[in-house]
Amino acid sequence: MASDDTTGHLYTAWHPLFVWLIQHVLTAEWWDVLPEAQLTLEPQRADAIIIRRKDVAGTPEEPEYLRSVLSALRPHNVIHFKGATDELEVADVFQVIAYTAQWMNLRGVTEPGDVSIRVVASSISPRFLRQVKAMGGAVEATDMRGVLEGHLGVFPLRVVDAVAAYPSAHEHLLYSVSSDVLRDPSRLPPLDAREMRLYHLLAQSVRQDRRDPTKKRRVMKDRELVDMTMDQVRRMIVESLTPEELLASIAGLDADQVLSRYKPEERLRGIPPEERLRDVPPEHAILALSDTMLAQLPETLLVGLPEEIQAKVRARLGR
Repeated sequence: MASDDTTGHLYTAWHPLFVWLIQHVLTAEWWDVLPEAQLTLEPQRADAIIIRRKDVAGTPEEPEYLRSVLSALRPHNVIHFKGATDELEVADVFQVIAYTAQWMNLRGVTEPGDVSIRVVASSISPRFLRQVKAMGGAVEATDMRGVLEGHLGVFPLRVVDAVAAYPSAHEHLLYSVSSDVLRDPSRLPPLDAREMRLYHLLAQSVRQDRRDPTKKRRVMKDRELVDMTMDQVRRMIVESLTPEELLASIAGLDADQVLSRYKPEERLRGIPPEERLRDVPPEHAILALSDTMLAQLPETLLVGLPEEIQAKVRARLGR
């Protein structure tokens, strides 16, 4: 009898975080990302499968972020991920081979070169590598930090050490699903505006999932740990930013763009009157007076003002 999502395989809550990052880094025009792609009639699922869309002509651009995982994609890509609290085991080698073969059978893919296997973990255990070799595979270091490439049987294989890779430029998103996020949150590397925004959106997604009473709740390892970790990372990012940087990272706006959305009286709300004209030249401060008070100013004072200010005052008073 087929089991449902509350029995059988115990999901780890790190997996949706990693798949979410992939979905938001890759260009949707070129790639479909199928989270927990079901490979059989039974609930056996790969962590994610990335498929080249056939309805878009040309060559897809390389992703700007997470290239350690997502560069040089094939038409079909099986993603196997081990969370921050898990290690690569011998069984993972058998699992990725089985998932890849099942996917090829399901989709009618017959050319192994059209499929790649991408394995991502916080570290690459010797026992995993030994089993890759035992299965006729091999990997070696590449120019990308933390990335090994080679083959597993007939399939192209890439193995990514998330802890080694995340300090590199544009790889910082891997920090959120690496073991370092648990060991030492202060290791968060400096983030650019898009990375900050993705971290905020990721934390928001975790929070919404936690609070949504309509969502089916699956059995997951480390759900509370993931929730707590994302909240901690988000607070750490917010505390490290100036207000201007925070606006840019969360909303993609600068201060002027934010202020333009408010009426003048809304911008000044909460600012005491004596503070509102601080650093405003006296001749410009006159323009803040009401029409009634402007009408009481002597002509001798007006003629001493810059011509631009005089013109504005006379226009308001109809002189």
